[in-house]
Amino acid sequence: MPIGEVAIGESRAFQEFLFPTFRGNCIVGKRLELESADDSMRGVLHFQFRFDDSPLYRQIKRILALRQQRAGSIEILWAMTKASPHIFELCRIGYVRFVNSRLHVSRNVPVIATLDVESTCCGDNKVEFDEFGDVVMSWDVRRDDEVAFERLYERAMAVLLELAEKYRVQIKPLGDISTFEGRLDHLRREATDAYHLGGGLVLGEVIDDRLRLIGAENVYVISSAVFQRPGLANPTMSLMALAHRCVDDLCFELGRMPKCERRSRADQPRRGIPS
Repeated sequence: MPIGEVAIGESRAFQEFLFPTFRGNCIVGKRLELESADDSMRGVLHFQFRFDDSPLYRQIKRILALRQQRAGSIEILWAMTKASPHIFELCRIGYVRFVNSRLHVSRNVPVIATLDVESTCCGDNKVEFDEFGDVVMSWDVRRDDEVAFERLYERAMAVLLELAEKYRVQIKPLGDISTFEGRLDHLRREATDAYHLGGGLVLGEVIDDRLRLIGAENVYVISSAVFQRPGLANPTMSLMALAHRCVDDLCFELGRMPKCERRSRADQPRRGIPS
């Protein structure tokens, strides 16, 4: 849920803290994990860059899409001419990318501080198919959700105020934060649901610790279905790690790894998957 709008400003230290960085073929952003004072509730504070609200970034996205679609040179050049009025900003984006290994974010790109809170378990919250066969999630804000949001909201705003003071930047709270009811009204109005399904092929019950389907010889499962339960954050990186480990194990068994790596793997105990 969006809770604050961040003014990027000219603080280089804040930009280095906030802007995502490039590491090899990956891009790494900031995500701050929060917990309530009594350690009973957890959430994640992260920052969304709404690039689609900026004409320049929309045009860059268009050019990249044309390249991916293997469009003709003339069509790509025509799209590039539409970005020519922003040539200075384009050069700056390229310079920061290749010299500082960082994603440059123009000042006209809205940056929104967003608080993610795990919703309360409830039988009424469910995923089902509608009459057209599309997946529909039934979800609503409940009293326990309000309590969790209120406690974590206070921690999140404390972090944002600390960042504003440390880097001398402006962070504008979204919604009426002066009263408890105002904050809850903001929650009910602005909260959106995002779900990462998990379970169904749980480790130890349906698959073994090698991600192999129990009772099968060569059927492996690389999916959030192997998780004990869905988590707070997007599981993409965890799935990439599972895929890497599964391929690593298969290569080891097929003898396609260098001898030094085979020896080191042979000395290692079998690993399970953390729940």
